[in-house]
Amino acid sequence: VHSAYVHAHRRVIEQRAVDELRQEIEQKMRSDVCQSRVERLRLHVTDNILTLRCPNRECAQAFYDFDGCFALACAKCRHNFC
Repeated sequence: VHSAYVHAHRRVIEQRAVDELRQEIEQKMRSDVCQSRVERLRLHVTDNILTLRCPNRECAQAFYDFDGCFALACAKCRHNFC
């Protein structure tokens, strides 16, 4: 009887450990998915919103640095814009 109790108790402890590990893994996976989405959105903002680009939709060349006047000419497609 005692050995059956010890065996059952051990199974309960092992099952609790498995359940805790499963919860930790699921939480980590949700966190990774969330971080991945945040990183994709951050890159979208950086690349598509904060970066000045040629307004010609066929070109969309990025301008990272320029001097002087805001009257620009795209070096790639020669489109002029302000």
